[in-house]
Order: sequence, then structure tokens, then C-alpha cells
Amino acid sequence: STDRIVVTAFKETGLHQILPKITCTGTLGRLREIFSLSHGCISPTENVVPIYRSLGAPSVEFIPTPYPIEDFRWDFSIPVRERKGIFVGTREFYGYSRNHLFTLLLSKMIADETGESVTVINNDAFRGKRLLRAIGFGDRQLRIISGGLPYSLYMKEMASHKFVFQLDNSMVPGQVAGDVAAAPETHLVG
Repeated sequence: STDRIVVTAFKETGLHQILPKITCTGTLGRLREIFSLSHGCISPTENVVPIYRSLGAPSVEFIPTPYPIEDFRWDFSIPVRERKGIFVGTREFYGYSRNHLFTLLLSKMIADETGESVTVINNDAFRGKRLLRAIGFGDRQLRIISGGLPYSLYMKEMASHKFVFQLDNSMVPGQVAGDVAAAPETHLVG
């Protein structure tokens, strides 16, 4: 029906998530048809805008993901004097755009120099433990949280640290840089 406005978007907006989908010739053809038939496209990341345009979207709007930080339920901050250590924010050891390994190596150097402890989430079970052991953190330098955390607990954990360190270049909303916005006065390094 012509009385409906159709807007398209990818659910996952990291280049590493989109590119495999559009490199399949069958999928590429269907995506080009869908995007060209739509009235427009919404992108929560700027780096995906040219991809939407190249797929034939007649109009593309960059609209960043909102974080309702004025809502008290989204205020995960704690007093600065109660914070300690460095939180390595990326949660994907083997997602290469996250630069997790490099972040861990640099975090170890910072911990060696400052005496601060490092907290990391290990979603990669035994493989992740082996990687962390290979980096050579001292006994009291590293705190490992095994498995994922519900988002509210993840945010509280992140906010309990002096610094959040990440080198994520994926540009995906909902990742560390965006999450820090919901923890006022948390210092993002990276």
C-alpha cells in the first residue's frame, strides 16, 4: 500500500556484522531491492550511512541511540572516592574490531606502573582464561568476571572503577563508549 512509510535498518550495525551479510550475492540483491523500495533508512552509526546509500536507500538519517541518563534508574554513578581500579570494557576477546587483546596488554602495563588492579569480563570460558594467563597479570592485578552480567549489574560494575579502558573501534551503539555516558564522571580512556 502506498499510504505506509517504510523505513529500513540493520539490527546489528557494526561493519563486522553487516559486511558478511552484503557480500553474499543472493542476499545483496535482495537487500538492494528492499532498500530501494523503502522510503528511507535510519542508522545509529555514522560509518554505516554510506553502506545504506550504496544499497539504494533513497534517504538516510543518522540518529544516535539515546541513553535516558536523566532517568534516575540510568544513573549508575558512585562517588569517586569509592572507585578503584581499571575496568577493561570490551567483552569480546576475539572480536578484532574491539582490540581487546591490545587493551589487555596495555592494561597490564598500566597496572604494573600504577599498582591499580584490572577487572575484565571473560565471556570466552577456558579459551579466555588461557589468553589472560598468557598476558602475565600478577596474582592481585587481575579480577576476572566469568560469563556475562545483566546490563544493570554490568553498568554498576563499570561505574565502580576509576577508569574504563577500551580501544574499541567498532562504532556500535551500546558498547563501552556509549555505556560510559550512563555512568557520569567515569573516565573513559581509549
